[in-house]
Amino acid sequence: MSRKYMLVSIGFLVLMVVLYIQLFLFSSVGQAEVTDRQHGSRMIVISKDNDLIYQHLRKSTVEAAQQYHINVENQTLQSWESTTLRDSVVFAIYSGAQAVAFQSNDPVFTQEMYELASEQGVQLILYESENYQRDTIPAVSANSYSIGTNTGQLAIDASGEEGCKAVLVLEKTQEGIPSTYQNMKVQGIMEVFGQHDDAEIVQTLSTEEEVYAGEKLANTLEGLKNTYNTIICLNAYTVPLIAQQVIDSNLVDKVQIIGYGMQQQTLDYVNRGVIYGTVTPDPDQMGNDIVAMLHTWVNNHSYDDNMPVPLHTITRENVDKFSRLWLETEQ
Repeated sequence: MSRKYMLVSIGFLVLMVVLYIQLFLFSSVGQAEVTDRQHGSRMIVISKDNDLIYQHLRKSTVEAAQQYHINVENQTLQSWESTTLRDSVVFAIYSGAQAVAFQSNDPVFTQEMYELASEQGVQLILYESENYQRDTIPAVSANSYSIGTNTGQLAIDASGEEGCKAVLVLEKTQEGIPSTYQNMKVQGIMEVFGQHDDAEIVQTLSTEEEVYAGEKLANTLEGLKNTYNTIICLNAYTVPLIAQQVIDSNLVDKVQIIGYGMQQQTLDYVNRGVIYGTVTPDPDQMGNDIVAMLHTWVNNHSYDDNMPVPLHTITRENVDKFSRLWLETEQ
């Protein structure tokens, strides 16, 4: 009997050990799943590689990711061509991320990506873009109308008593597709110009991000010489190219340049007095808000479909402050 009792006892102990191990493993897996839901949200942010504003945007997304316990992967593109951006967004959607953030001013492409993301249960977030699907795609962006009024006021200030005869340079949009984002900027400029009898837009040009953009623009501006005294450029990539053209043509102080964005060359030209001033969204706030929006979404909280980003107007009087803030903390 004692031997039988011993075998039963040993069997019972073995069973208890097995059950305890299974219970421990099950509890660990369950806890891991909870942790993943709380702290494992994954986001991919796609941005340009060569622009100071995006360097700071990436930096601020990493800082915000630590605050909100979200995994953020920053993907940088050397080229902003439509095929490159499309491939990157599609890959990100199928990668298993909960959200993908990117910049797009092409409504057809944006709608296509929205439909694809919806099928995969992925949230799209636009930044510095037109909010084409206001009810479905959230956007973190500076107010385009305010960009227009701020740049318009800079142009008036730069022209002084001479009056403002401006050439307006816009980013080229896809043929046949109206750009609300651009139109609102232009409306903002015209609102300011409408308050001054001696302010007008003498010519509107469009340019795109390409190797020969500066050369093409230089030839166009040469053909318009003596008809303008101000250039308002809302294409951030082109602003330094225009500044160099003004230098090469010995037109510094004769032609005032109003820019958009905060490329390092742009800030340098503002400091040298070649560019009168530039208007730029706050990149640190933009990056933080992108991550905050995902955090709100994954926690099933309501959020505004458009989070406005503050604008900064930078002139020679305050460029040192922003250069210290953005250039010295670069990377």
